[in-house]
Amino acid sequence: MIFFVCRRSTRWFAVGCFLLASSASIALRAQGQAEETPQPEIFTREYPDVKEFNTPSYRPIRVYPMDEVAKLAPWNPLTTGKSDEQLVDEIERLRASDLQPKFVHVRTAPLNRAAIVAADVSADGKTLLTYDAEQRLTTWSLPDGEQLVEFALDKASEQAAIAISSDGLQVLFGDASSQLLLFDAKTGRLEFTHDQLEFPIAAAAFSLGGARIAATDVKGHTYIAEPKAAGEVQKEKNIADLRPQIDVAVGDSGAYASAIASPTSVLFSTKIGISGGNISHSPYPIAGTAANNRQVLLVDNQKITLAYKHPENYKFTGTDEPSFLACYSARFDLQSQTAWITTEGGIDVRVVNYLPLFDLVRYPQIDQKIDQVLTAPDDNLLVLITKEGQADLWRLEGNQAAIDAELIRNLHALLEENRFAALELLAKRWSQLPFDLYDKEQQTLYYFLLDVVRNYKTNHWQDRTKSNTYKKFVVANPDCEFFRIVLTMDAIEMAWDCRGRGFAAGVDEKELKYFKMNLEQAANMLMPLFQRAEPPCPEAYAQAMELSKVEQWSDDATAYLYSEAQRNAPTYSRIWGEAAVGLMPRWGGAPDSSAKMAKDIADVVGGDDGDILYANIARCVRNYHGWEGTFESLQFSQPRVMQGYAKMALRDSTRQNMNLSQALMLARELNDRQTARQLAEHFDSIGAVPALHLWPGGLPEFEEVMTWTLKQPYQLARIEPKLPSATAQDLAPTDWELAKVEELDAIARGTNHATFTKGTSFSVGNRRPWKMELASDATRAVTIDQSGDLQVWNVASGEQLLQLTGDDAPGKGAVALSHDGKSMVVGSVKGTVELRDADTGKVLYQATGFEAPMVDAGMSTDGKHFYTVDEKAGVHIFSKGNKNSWAPQLLNPKNERLLEPVAVAIDLHGSYLQARRYKDRVEVMVIVPNAKGVTAKPATIRTSGPTQVVSGRYRYAVVTGDNIVKIVITSFKDASFEAFSQRMLQDVRRAKFSIDGRQLWCSTDRCIDIRDWDGGQHEGPVKLPAEISSGEGIRLAPDAGAFVNFDSKGTATVWTLEGNPLSREYLLAAELIKLMNEGRYDTLELLADHWADDNTPALDAIDDNLYSSLIMRLNLVAVRTGGAAGQEQKLREYLQVYPDSKLMRLALFELKYDLARQARGDKPNAATPGALLSDYRKRLEECKEILTPLIQRKDTPPEAYAAAIRLGRESGWDRSKMKFLLDRGMEAAPAYGRIYAETTMALLPEFGGSEGVAQQYAKSVADRIGGKQGDAAYFQIALCLSKTEGWPAVLKELNFSRERLLSGLVEIAQEHPRRHLIRTGMQLAQEGGDQAAGAAIAKIIQDQAFVPDDFQWPKGANSFDKAMQWATGQ
Repeated sequence: MIFFVCRRSTRWFAVGCFLLASSASIALRAQGQAEETPQPEIFTREYPDVKEFNTPSYRPIRVYPMDEVAKLAPWNPLTTGKSDEQLVDEIERLRASDLQPKFVHVRTAPLNRAAIVAADVSADGKTLLTYDAEQRLTTWSLPDGEQLVEFALDKASEQAAIAISSDGLQVLFGDASSQLLLFDAKTGRLEFTHDQLEFPIAAAAFSLGGARIAATDVKGHTYIAEPKAAGEVQKEKNIADLRPQIDVAVGDSGAYASAIASPTSVLFSTKIGISGGNISHSPYPIAGTAANNRQVLLVDNQKITLAYKHPENYKFTGTDEPSFLACYSARFDLQSQTAWITTEGGIDVRVVNYLPLFDLVRYPQIDQKIDQVLTAPDDNLLVLITKEGQADLWRLEGNQAAIDAELIRNLHALLEENRFAALELLAKRWSQLPFDLYDKEQQTLYYFLLDVVRNYKTNHWQDRTKSNTYKKFVVANPDCEFFRIVLTMDAIEMAWDCRGRGFAAGVDEKELKYFKMNLEQAANMLMPLFQRAEPPCPEAYAQAMELSKVEQWSDDATAYLYSEAQRNAPTYSRIWGEAAVGLMPRWGGAPDSSAKMAKDIADVVGGDDGDILYANIARCVRNYHGWEGTFESLQFSQPRVMQGYAKMALRDSTRQNMNLSQALMLARELNDRQTARQLAEHFDSIGAVPALHLWPGGLPEFEEVMTWTLKQPYQLARIEPKLPSATAQDLAPTDWELAKVEELDAIARGTNHATFTKGTSFSVGNRRPWKMELASDATRAVTIDQSGDLQVWNVASGEQLLQLTGDDAPGKGAVALSHDGKSMVVGSVKGTVELRDADTGKVLYQATGFEAPMVDAGMSTDGKHFYTVDEKAGVHIFSKGNKNSWAPQLLNPKNERLLEPVAVAIDLHGSYLQARRYKDRVEVMVIVPNAKGVTAKPATIRTSGPTQVVSGRYRYAVVTGDNIVKIVITSFKDASFEAFSQRMLQDVRRAKFSIDGRQLWCSTDRCIDIRDWDGGQHEGPVKLPAEISSGEGIRLAPDAGAFVNFDSKGTATVWTLEGNPLSREYLLAAELIKLMNEGRYDTLELLADHWADDNTPALDAIDDNLYSSLIMRLNLVAVRTGGAAGQEQKLREYLQVYPDSKLMRLALFELKYDLARQARGDKPNAATPGALLSDYRKRLEECKEILTPLIQRKDTPPEAYAAAIRLGRESGWDRSKMKFLLDRGMEAAPAYGRIYAETTMALLPEFGGSEGVAQQYAKSVADRIGGKQGDAAYFQIALCLSKTEGWPAVLKELNFSRERLLSGLVEIAQEHPRRHLIRTGMQLAQEGGDQAAGAAIAKIIQDQAFVPDDFQWPKGANSFDKAMQWATGQ
C-alpha cells in the first residue's frame, strides 16, 4: 500500500504512515505476529460520568407547550406485551421486504360522455365524480362503471371545480358563476348553498375527515366552511396578488394550503383566522397541495415539502426533499401514512413521516392521450381519464412504500413508548449492514436509524426534550452504544449551531466557547466506547473522525483512529468520507490528500466493493466542492468514481434513481458509451426515473443523454395533466405588480430629497466646548468646557442636567456617552476612570491609581464594556460581570508614552481595535481577550490622515481622511479579521454607528454621508445646511436621525433628518434583490418590458441604461450567492418552463458572454493565443445559440440587438449580417443609444474599421435623430467608447466633438442628474474651456444640492470648488 504525504501538515503525514502500517498489521495479526499499537491519551483518559452530559447553548431552546393546541393525535400503544426481540424481529421482517412496485390494469370504464372537464375520486376508490363539457355533474361506481347520480345544476359554466369527500358521501361544486354547492352524493340532494362569493371558483376540496370544505377563487381568495354550517363561509386573506389559484387543501383543524398560478407559482400554508403563514414563491407554473389535521404537503417542479404546524401560531415548519420529476398534485391516505404525488412521469408514493423513503412508479404505457390523473391511495388505485372520456383503472401492486411507512411507524412506536432497549438491539443488528434503505446519500441502515431517532417529533415525553429522555436511558444503561452515539451527534450539532457553519467568519468568543463546550461533551459521551473489550460499531469511528477534525486531535491520536477504523470497519464508507473531508485544504491537508487516502483505503478493500467505497468517499467531499472541484482541485479519479457509481447502481434492483443519474452524467462527460449503455438498459428494465434536480438541463438533457447512449431517440413516458385554461385576464399584470413597477420606476427616475430641518437651539457657553459628545438617540449631550468642567444636557429641552466642577471635574480629559445617553465614562487628567449616571452624576464604578492622564474613552453599543486610553500605559478595558460588577484589564501594558493618542473602539464582547497613525500608514491592531490572556493581530492600511475608529455591535470602521476600512472579526481564537476598504465623498471628520450596527453616519465639511453597512458602496449624502460652514462642531445621533452642531459661539443646534437619505442606487438594488429572492420573476419581466426602449441612464456608472443595469444586477446578486454555475442552472430551468422570457434569456446570454471574456482575458483577438481564441470562439457560439431565439421574435427588446451586435463584433461576423441587425434594431427603437454605441465599437480599427469611420458614423446617427436627442445619442456613443478607450482617446484619436457630446450630456443630466454624468461633464467642460456647458452643469449641481466625490477630482476638494467658480463666474 502506498502512503500519502500532505504538504501542508505533518499531522497527515503521520496518518499516512499509520494507514500504511495498519494494512501490514492486519496481515501480521492474522499470523499472530503483530504487536499492539500504544493507545494515545485521548483513548485512555477517564471521562466524566454520563450524568454530567449536557448540550449547552446561549440561545433559548424552544419546546412544545403542553396544551391542547400543541398536542398531537392520541397515540395507540403498539408494543404492549411484546419483548424487545419480538419487536426487532417485526421490524426486520418489514425491512427485508423488497417488493417491485408496478401498476396492473384493472379495467376500462367507458363513461360514454362528452369530454371530462374535471374529475375526482373517493379515497376508497369506489366512487368517481366527473363534470363534462355538457355541464353535467355525475357520480359513477368504479367497481362496475355504472352511473350513480346526476346532480341538478341551475347555473353552470364550462369550467368548474369539483371534489368528493373521502367516504364518497358528499360532493362539492363551484364554477364561474361564483356559487359554491354541497350535495349529498347518495341522493343528489342540495345541502349547502353559498352564492355570495365575489369571483369564479378555481379549486375545491374536502378535508380528510370531512369536517371542513375549502374553495379558492380566481383572484386568490380562500373560503373555509364546515359542511354542517349551511351558508356560513369564512373568507380568508388574499395572498396571491389577485392571481388565480389552481389547488387548495384543508385539514379538519382548519389548517389549509393553496397553490397559486402566476406564471410562477406560490405555495401558501396557514390556519383560518390566523394572520401569519408561510408563503413560498417558485419559478414554475404548476404546484399542488394536500393537508391533514396537522400537516400540509406542498409540491411543485422543484421540491416536496412536508410542513408541520407550529403549536403557537400555526405557521408551518418542515424540511424539503427534492422532487425527482415535476409534481402536479398530492393526496394523503386516510391514515396519513403515505402520500401519493402525481408527477409528469409517474406516481411518487412518499412515506409521510419520513420523506426520504419513497417509490416513484412509472405510469403504464397506454395509447390514448391522458387528460387527468386521479389517485385513491387507500385502494392503491390509479385512475387515468382519457381525452375520449374513458376512465382507465390501474392498481398498484407491490406497494413497498406502504410497508416502509409501517416500518417507520414501528420505529416511532419504540420511541413513543420508550422501548429504547429494543432500539439498541436493532442498532446492533444493523451496525454491520451497508445497505441503503432509500435513494439518498446516507449510505447505511445504521445512519438511517440514527436519522429517524434524532428527527422524531413528539411532545408526549415528560422530560419534554429528546436529549433529556435519551440521557436518562444512558445513565440507567451506561453500557449502551446506540444512544451514546445519538447524544454524541446531538452535541456535535449543537456545537455547530452555536458556532455557525463554514469557516470562522463571524464567530465571536461566546460562540466559540459554546462550540468547544459541546465538542467536549460529545467526546465525553463517545470516547468511552473505545475503551471496551469489543471494538465499537463502525458509526462510532465516523463520529470520532469528525471530532478529530474539528477538535484538531494530535497526530498520533488521529493516526491511531485511522488504523483502528481500517482494522475494524474498512468498508464503512461514512468513516472514510469524514476522513476525506478532514484531509481537505480547509482542514490543513494538501489538495490531493483526500483522493490519495480514498485510493489507499479503496485499494485495501479491493474489487467492486473498493470502487463503490471510492465513489462514496468522493460523494462526501463533493458536498463541499461540487463535482468539478472534487475532480479538478482534489484530484479524484473520474473513471473510478463513475465505475463505483455504476457498480452501486447495477448491484441493487430498486431505488437507485440518484446513483443511476450520477453515473449516467459521469459516463456522458467521459464519453464512456459502453458503461452508459449498461446503466441506461438497467434504468429502463427496473422502471427507474431520472433525478432531475441533478440534471442542469432537466428532462431534455436526460433524454438527450439517453438518446446518445442508446443510439436511438428516447423519450421518458410522461403525462401532462389537463389544467384549467388561463384567460388573458388571469395572466394580465396584477394591481400589485403594476404598483411595484411604478414604485421601482419612480426610484430609478427620481431624486433624493433628504434634508436636515432645524430644531432646538441652546447655549452651552460663550464658545465651542473643548470636547463634545452626543448619545446616539440624541437624548443627552455631554460637554467639557475650556476650563475642564463637565456638563450634561437634555438635548430636547436644552436644559443643563448636571455639572461636574472642582475635584469632580475631569479637566481636559476624556468622556464618552452610552448609546442611550443614560451613563457616561469620565476619564480625568488625574488618571481616574469613572462610570457615572448621566443625569444624576452618581458614580457607578471607579478605578484609580493610573499614573497618566486619560485622553480618550468609549463604550460598546450595549453599554457592557468601555475603554479608556491614557498618555502613558495605553488602553484599559472594563467589562461588566454577572453581578453588575466591573472588571478592569490592562491590555496594552507597554510602559511608553504614545507619540499621539491611539484611536480605539470596543465591541459587544470586549474585544477592541486600536489604530495608530504614522506618516505614510495607519497600523491597526485587533485585540481579543480570552482565557489565555490576550490575542492580537496587526494589519497595515496604506493611507494616512486624521484617524478614528468606531464600532457597532461586532463591526468596526477605521476612518482615515476620505477612506474607510470596514473590519469584521472572523475568529476570536486567533483574532483574525477581514477588512474591506471604500472611499467616501470627502474627508470624514466624525463617524458613528447606529446601535444595531446597520448604518454608519459620517460628517464632512459638506454633508452627512449615510451608509448602509450591507450597501456601503452606495453613498447617501445629505448636504449640510447653508449656515453650517464646517463640520468641526458636528456630533452625530444615527438612532435619532439627527445631529447637533456646536458652533464657535457656544450655541448647540439640533438638526433632524427629513426624507430617505439612502441612495436610490441602494434602494433600487435592495428592492430588486427582494424580488429575486421571492421568485417574482414575472414582476421583473414586467419591469424589463417597461424599461425596454428607454435610454434613461443607470443610477451609477456600472452600466449605460436602466435595462442593461437590470440584467447586470440580476446576475450579480445571484453569482455572489450561488456562483455562476448556480445562476446558469437557475436561468436554464426557468427558460425550460418559459422559453419566451426576454429578460432571463438576455441575463443568461450576458452571464455566458462575461464568462467567455473572463476566460479569454483582456487581450484583443489578434493577440490571443490560438487555443485560447478557439475556446473563446466556441463559447461565443454557445452565446449565439442562447440569443438567436430572441432576435427572431417580433417583440425583441432593443437591448437584444445591442447584445447581438456586440457578439457579432467579437465573433467576426460579416458586415452584411451586422447591417441586418443594425437595421432591425433601428426599426424597433430608432433612439436606443446602446445599439449605435455597439455598432460604433465595431467600426474601430481594432475590429477592422478605418480611421475616422467611428466618429463619422456617430455623427451620422446624431444627425439622423436630430436636435437635442441626436446630441444625447452622440454622447451615449462616446460614453460607451470611453469605457474601453478612455476619454483622451475618444476626443483626440477618434476626433469626437467635445462641444456636441457635452451638449448631449447636459441634455441627459438635466432630466436624469447622475453623479457620474455631472462629474464627467464638468471635467470635460473645464478641460475644453466650454463655459456655457459648465454653467449648465453648475446649475444642475446647485438645484440638486449635489455633493462632490472629492477623490474623483484630480486635486481634491479645491478642484471642484475652482471648477464651480470657473463655471459660474463667481
